Amino acid sequence: MLQLFRVNDPFRLILILGILILLRIPFVWQEAALSAPELSWLLVGEKVRMGDWLYSQTWEHIAPFSGWLYASFHYFFGRSEWALRVFAIILVFLQAILFNNLLLKREFFKERSYLPALLYVIVMSYVPDFMRLSPMLIALTFLLMIMRRVFTLEEKTSDARIFSIGVLAGLAYLFHYPTIIFLIWIAIGLNVFRSTNLRQYMLMLFGFSLPFFAVFIFLYYTGGLRVFLLYNIFSFFQLSPSFSISLRESLWLFAPLVLVLLWSLFKVFSKGNYINFQTYCHQMMVLWLILSVLMLPLCYNFDAFQFVVFVPMIAFFMSYAFLNFKRQWLAELYFLTIMGFLVAISLHWEFRFVPEGWWVDLEKTEIKAPASADFAHQNKKILVLGSDKSFYMKNQAVTPYLNWDISQRHFGRLNYYDIMIGIFDNIKSDMPELIIDIDNKNKVTFERIPLFYEYYEPKADSPFIYQRKANVEANK
Repeated sequence: MLQLFRVNDPFRLILILGILILLRIPFVWQEAALSAPELSWLLVGEKVRMGDWLYSQTWEHIAPFSGWLYASFHYFFGRSEWALRVFAIILVFLQAILFNNLLLKREFFKERSYLPALLYVIVMSYVPDFMRLSPMLIALTFLLMIMRRVFTLEEKTSDARIFSIGVLAGLAYLFHYPTIIFLIWIAIGLNVFRSTNLRQYMLMLFGFSLPFFAVFIFLYYTGGLRVFLLYNIFSFFQLSPSFSISLRESLWLFAPLVLVLLWSLFKVFSKGNYINFQTYCHQMMVLWLILSVLMLPLCYNFDAFQFVVFVPMIAFFMSYAFLNFKRQWLAELYFLTIMGFLVAISLHWEFRFVPEGWWVDLEKTEIKAPASADFAHQNKKILVLGSDKSFYMKNQAVTPYLNWDISQRHFGRLNYYDIMIGIFDNIKSDMPELIIDIDNKNKVTFERIPLFYEYYEPKADSPFIYQRKANVEANK
């Protein structure tokens, strides 16, 4: 099978697309459960699509371009996770083409092939979180474009190309904030592949800041600048990270992929006789590995989808490892063994080949609707006072208070009169039909704002749920 992709034939992309679809069909067709971050992305898209401004009327930790992209998806497909996953397949395939064309452009390998694209789609199907249309996956597209431009730099490269690298870095940042760390990779790459002066570095930084300042001005006029700066740009100092899986679980989850990477690195660096350009590329991809590790602590949501940033680097070194074999039969044996191993892991998440309890259980990262016995409401406008967003699965989120951590800037400061007025105004301007007080911990809010009792009353059968009185009409 290895020989099938060791030829420079663009029609091999059709086979690669078929393999990608086959690997993803179980995940898409069986409508895998939503993860908590995925539900948050859909809720942001829904609120922005319904006319609420991002950050001023929708408090969430999400990069602006990602929020607006999910709003565009909601415009065409509603709250359809199926559509998001189909577009994730398309995006991964386009990334594989971009990645492979980059490696065809210059002398990365002794032979030109479509093996890198095949390895890219297989590694990209390793866990279900890689199959979701996450902000990290979207931002990775721009990082691959940057990689292409950096690896093809020459002394005669125009300033416009350097400027475009900065713009692409700015776009990646505005889709996923932690990617800002790859400015280090760009800065080093500009010095490795050509001589770059201070003026050109400043030109790159100007390109990076251009889309940021455009967003800055827009949010200033829409009133969302404060939340954007405090709880997004500088969230590291304001918000505690959210862990869907622990560090230990993530190490155990990706241990097979780490072993494959270590084997690939050994195969690559145990062989010499590389030209200078290839050596520089190896060093830059090792730097990519280091920066990807350093990026993880910057993530607000520590989830498996964040690890998608490692995929290009893994596919890069795996391609080198397989193409370095002198004995073709041995290369074929290693290829079938490793690929079969990775494909089995990819399919395990739907067919459960490994007995329960023997490996990491990703089902706990999935979000499930509350039991109907406790909460049977659907298609209602609701407000959840707490971090459990499962109540929103079959209901519409209203008021700015979508992210409970950010909402603490109001609900955590009830001793201030202007804060209580702000809470009352935000709820009254977009009145929910139900207010769910998880664990009944926010009763003090109603006690300190007595006007709430003119509009809401506790449900007799569910004291943690406040329903809007029948004689009260919503403002929206």
